Amino acid sequence: MDQIKHWNQYDKAGIGVGAYTDIESLTALVKERDILEVGCGRGLMLSNLISAKKRSGIDPSSEAIEFAKTHIPEANLQVAFAQKLPFEDNTFDLVYSLEVIEHVKEYELMVSEVERVLKPGGIIFIQTPNYPIKRLFCLIFKETEVV
Repeated sequence: MDQIKHWNQYDKAGIGVGAYTDIESLTALVKERDILEVGCGRGLMLSNLISAKKRSGIDPSSEAIEFAKTHIPEANLQVAFAQKLPFEDNTFDLVYSLEVIEHVKEYELMVSEVERVLKPGGIIFIQTPNYPIKRLFCLIFKETEVV
């Protein structure tokens, strides 16, 4: 539970989750598809992907899901963990997860669950930070980073 409290605070602070996402590519991928965001937090990214056919999201934080439900009431949002997705096999055309997998101890189980709920021929989009390269980029371009 302490870890969920930590992520509630992190999520409220809006600390750059998805800040480096190629939004144009992700938006093009979701068009007219049933999509699932694993680790949707308060639903910021999911709320912007309006071209999807049907939007779903999971997060272990009940506080984040309650907030998301008030902002995207048409989405199917559930409190759940990435290692045990509460959906039938072959449900989604696209499953994406932004900067979550690096925090999941049983990441193989997460990937297995994502594959299970993905329709045949579906798309998996998993983004994780590459901190050594990001730090080098910030040094070269004299940018400050929040980590």
